[in-house]
Amino acid sequence: VYLAPELSTSPSVEETADVFSLGALAYFLFTDQAPAADLGELIQTLAEQGGLRPGAVSETVSGPLDDIIYDATRWNPEDRIKSAGGLLT
Repeated sequence: VYLAPELSTSPSVEETADVFSLGALAYFLFTDQAPAADLGELIQTLAEQGGLRPGAVSETVSGPLDDIIYDATRWNPEDRIKSAGGLLT
């Protein structure tokens, strides 16, 4: 459940898929919970919420960190942070 959802339907992906995986891993590291139990649950969560919000699960994550992880794990690849370097800005 750390892979970008578009990997399940398209063999050709961009750097934003790596950004998604990095964001999903950060979600786990800061919440001690996997983003979802399986791909179906992940897709449902992303469709409903637009991205992963660790602050909704852990009150120790808030503000800019919550926003960065959310922007890295956006459902639509075009809405995600474009590169790993973009996570720092």
